Amino acid sequence: MIAIVIFMIIMIGGQTYFVRSQSLIAYDNVKRHAVADAVRKMESLVNLDYSSITSSLNETSVTVNLGTRNGTRTTTITNIDDTADGEGGADSDGNTVDYKMIEIEVSWTTNREQSIEISTYVVE
Repeated sequence: MIAIVIFMIIMIGGQTYFVRSQSLIAYDNVKRHAVADAVRKMESLVNLDYSSITSSLNETSVTVNLGTRNGTRTTTITNIDDTADGEGGADSDGNTVDYKMIEIEVSWTTNREQSIEISTYVVE
């Protein structure tokens, strides 16, 4: 009888470990697909001519395939004015677009909302 109880405890622990490890593997696969999608999108944007990288390329909640799940991708392009680009911290060039920031977020839901975000600056 004691052997059966010990066997059952071991089996339940093993099953719990198996279920958790499968969940972690599934999460890792979804995350890997999310990172790959964000990187592909980022590469396509940074390879454009500087003047072509505009807010018209912004995206909001575009559905993307993340392997076994769907997620959403949001792309935000922001013009940045470096107000301290001259001597003594002055805005010497008067340019309102000194560089552009590209942010890409990919989100998905498993048991909870999860996301990854990558960003970069593009300088003319």
